[in-house]
Amino acid sequence: MELDVPGVLRRSFDRIMTRSGGVFMVLLLVIAILFTGVPVTVLDTTWTPHAFLIGVFGIMGGVLSVIVIAAAIRTFLRDDPHNVSWDAFTERLGFVTVHLVLGHLVAVAVIGIGFLLIVPGIYLLVSLIFWYIVVVEEHTDFVDAYRKSWRISRGHRWHILGLLLVVVLVAVVLLAVATFLATLSPGLLLNTGLSSAVTAFVTVWSVAVFTEAYRQVQR
Repeated sequence: MELDVPGVLRRSFDRIMTRSGGVFMVLLLVIAILFTGVPVTVLDTTWTPHAFLIGVFGIMGGVLSVIVIAAAIRTFLRDDPHNVSWDAFTERLGFVTVHLVLGHLVAVAVIGIGFLLIVPGIYLLVSLIFWYIVVVEEHTDFVDAYRKSWRISRGHRWHILGLLLVVVLVAVVLLAVATFLATLSPGLLLNTGLSSAVTAFVTVWSVAVFTEAYRQVQR
C-alpha cells in the first residue's frame, strides 16, 4: 500500500502524547543532562583527565540512549502503545544494543561519504531509514537489517523523504526557539537542558514517525 504521510504524522503525534511517549522523552532528557550537561558544566574541559571523563560519560549516555530508543520502538510497534513494559528495555538487550551501535557507526560513515555528493547520501539515508527498527523487531544483525530496509523502502522513497523533511524542519524550528530562550537567561547548563529537551522530543517523535511508517510499508 502507498505510504499515507498525513496519517503517519497524525498517528505518530498521538503515540508520543501517550504516557509511554512522555516516559521515553523524560528518560532521554535525564540521560542527556546527567551524562553530557552536568559533566561539561562541572569538569574542566581543557584538562586532559577531565576531557577523558567527559568522553566516557558521553559514551555511556549514548549507549543508554540507544537502549531507550530500542524500548520506544518496541512500544510504538504495539497496537496499544500506552504503557511501557520492562521487557521493552531488556529483550535481547546485549545483541540489540551491540548491533544498533555498530550499525549506527557504519551507517553514519557510509551515508556521510554519500553526502559528499549530496544525492547519493540522501538516497542512502532514505533507503536505510528502517534498519534500526528491523534490528529491534526481528533481532537480526545490522547488515541483514540494511538489506530489508532497502527492500521495503522501495516504492516509498519519495514519501519517506517527505517525512524526513518534516522531522528536520520541526527540529530546526524547535532548536531555534530553544536557542533564543537560552539567550534570555544565559547559562551553559540551562542551554544544554533546553537543547536536550528539544532533542528528546524530536528523537521520540521521529521514532514514532518511522515506526508508524514501517508498520504501513509492512502491510
